[in-house]
Amino acid sequence: MKHFLILIACFIHASAGSPALPREVSAEWVKFQSALKADDLPTLIAMTKFPLRCNEFGGDIKNQKVFIQRYKTIFPGPTKQCFASAPLHPEKWKNKLHYEVWCDVGEYPIRFVFDQVGSKLVLTSIDNVNE
Repeated sequence: MKHFLILIACFIHASAGSPALPREVSAEWVKFQSALKADDLPTLIAMTKFPLRCNEFGGDIKNQKVFIQRYKTIFPGPTKQCFASAPLHPEKWKNKLHYEVWCDVGEYPIRFVFDQVGSKLVLTSIDNVNE
């Protein structure tokens, strides 16, 4: 029930007049989704900022090598399916804009956080929202 309420809250927030994504962010999001679908690790690594903050999957991911080792654990089939259709939500925290994707495909929802760096979108954090 707790997970259901979290998802409803996310949906209401997302549908409550969220601003449209900037064109370059939308293009980068499609690029990330495509790379994930194709298991294109070089592209995914290029779109990730290390160390990647992570309170799940064995803790922070310090470098590319650790990302590759944990890739299948972080992005199993159901999570990849979630990313294929999940919208990217703009969020503000401490007056800084970032983007989030929520996937509730396991025991608890996981929040993936992306920052815009210039015209690039980079994965900066993975958060088990129950911790």
